[in-house]
Amino acid sequence: MALLNQELFLKELGQLVNIDSGSNDLNGIACIADYLKKSYEKMGLYTDITTYKEAGCCLKASNITEGKSDILLVGHMDTVFGKGTAAARPFTMDSEKAYGPGVADMKAGDLLITRISQFLLSEMPDVSFTIAHNGDEETGSLYSKQWLQ
Repeated sequence: MALLNQELFLKELGQLVNIDSGSNDLNGIACIADYLKKSYEKMGLYTDITTYKEAGCCLKASNITEGKSDILLVGHMDTVFGKGTAAARPFTMDSEKAYGPGVADMKAGDLLITRISQFLLSEMPDVSFTIAHNGDEETGSLYSKQWLQ
């Protein structure tokens, strides 16, 4: 994963946007979690997935195994878009913008968190950090609230 490679970032963004992950699409949320988990594990981060049968899963990644982190990065993997939206409106770009379900909220943000993590590892190796991605933010984080806290 290249830290500042815009072409690669946009390619990966397209892959994420083209995965339906509406709040009720638990399989789609799990696909996003798996994608991000693999990215974090390639960096050497510790990862853990907590699953809620009513609301999908939550993904935690960290460069420490215990104790309090210096930095907490939070994102979510669900969108407001129903199943089939990614096929109907797949990722596209024009000369100025990218389009598709969840492109800005929150899939670009989730992908950016992977790049921030990579930056922290390479440029600030003494800083501890934890990442929390929940799967039910769009519906009020009812199941993941305690996990996030």
